[in-house]
Amino acid sequence: MPTKWWLGAFAVAVVFGLVASACTSETPPSAVGPTPIGGRSATEPPPPRDESVLANGMRLVGNVPGSDGSFAFWGDLAVVNRWENWIEPGPGDGFVLLDISDPTRPTQLARFRCTASYSDISIWKDLVFLSQDETTAGDGCDATSASPQDPGAFAGIRVISIADPENPVPVAAVPTGIEETPSARIVRGSHTHTLVPDLGHTDQNGQPSPRILVYAAHEWKPGPAPDATIVEVPLLDPSAARVVGTIDNGTQVECHDISVFMPRDLMACAAYEAGVILFDISDPVHPVPLSRFVNPHVDANGESHHSTTFSNDGKTLVLDAEIYTGAKWRPCAGGTDQRRGALWFYDVSNPRDPRPRGFFQLPRGNEEHFCYAHESNVIPLSGQRDIVVTGWFGGGVNLVDFTDPRNPQEIASWVSAGLGGEHSFAYAGYWYDGHVYAGNTSLRTIDHPVSRRGFDVFEIDRSVVGNAIPLGHMNAQTQEALPSRPPR
Repeated sequence: MPTKWWLGAFAVAVVFGLVASACTSETPPSAVGPTPIGGRSATEPPPPRDESVLANGMRLVGNVPGSDGSFAFWGDLAVVNRWENWIEPGPGDGFVLLDISDPTRPTQLARFRCTASYSDISIWKDLVFLSQDETTAGDGCDATSASPQDPGAFAGIRVISIADPENPVPVAAVPTGIEETPSARIVRGSHTHTLVPDLGHTDQNGQPSPRILVYAAHEWKPGPAPDATIVEVPLLDPSAARVVGTIDNGTQVECHDISVFMPRDLMACAAYEAGVILFDISDPVHPVPLSRFVNPHVDANGESHHSTTFSNDGKTLVLDAEIYTGAKWRPCAGGTDQRRGALWFYDVSNPRDPRPRGFFQLPRGNEEHFCYAHESNVIPLSGQRDIVVTGWFGGGVNLVDFTDPRNPQEIASWVSAGLGGEHSFAYAGYWYDGHVYAGNTSLRTIDHPVSRRGFDVFEIDRSVVGNAIPLGHMNAQTQEALPSRPPR
């Protein structure tokens, strides 16, 4: 999920322009038919003249050039958010739908274009969920930018049907973060979101009414907005999606990123400088706060509690500490004494009393590109071992064994540290059913020249992860019960 780009060292101006419609003839269509991926062969590594590859236990086997960020999987489909310029919403916003039945040769099935700015993404069966965090004059995909106080302003959660994978169709658009003041209605969008499946839900008549709850976290802005909004999407009628609640984390700072561990009914809200707040979500429409902690190193160095993920048993929490990216200082100096932008590990076996356990920093430097831990997930393993996959921007992708969170160890890595436009800039690194995937993004504010690697696919040595469990689908911020691990 995304980064908080309000900066102390410089101000980033978010520029809105006309955006492409998913439904009008004047703009590119929202979807196209099956198309082989262009550029170099998906089975070949990038040209040696453009980069110097450092690899350990990982091998690049596939690639889709472009500019990507977060992504999710269902079966043989990958939905990957897409933008041409992260800070300038425009015709390139939206997502691509890829066929990954052969991970070494991903094939594009559709390209959905729609105003969304960040475009955080997730999937449930034949529904795709898309975040829009900046306001537009209406909820159409061709809407132009507008003030959050405009009467018809929209920002929030879009629901798109991919029942026909070659022709995605919008079915709902739900505004979030609404503040009603005496003089105006103010809309705040969804910077990130997290799915909470509530498949056993029944309606007021006791009839089965399976639903997906979407916890929509808002972009940071001053003011009394709710910290997150809960959107209900009925699976029997997704067009009836609506707001059913809000989340109050007890601070003055919104949740940037939300992770849920369903077997323990646990939720973690990473709330920028306000720390991490743990919730009980046994009643998923009314989350109850359990505890809050602030990492003193993150707090003292002007970093962000950016995002989290849980170990396979839900008893260790992994925190990605984002460095606010206005500074030109390169954080990837390498070595275990350099703590800025690190991974941190917490014992949450008692979620009312989280305890710090250790941290991990990249053991190598990168003289050319900015980097820090940004987005991660944990490999589903059948044993007691815990391994986290992380995207480090210019630091590439790696796997860290944190079975002993006091002594985490890197066990595999891949980084392209070249000067050209093919270098690693991994926004997210995730494991899914036998491979590691990375979304490399073009962030012009901190990356020069910008990376155009796009979507990478890696094989991992079986000696490293030989007992991984196939899941069949994966949304990184939603950890469901593993097939071999029944709920508690």
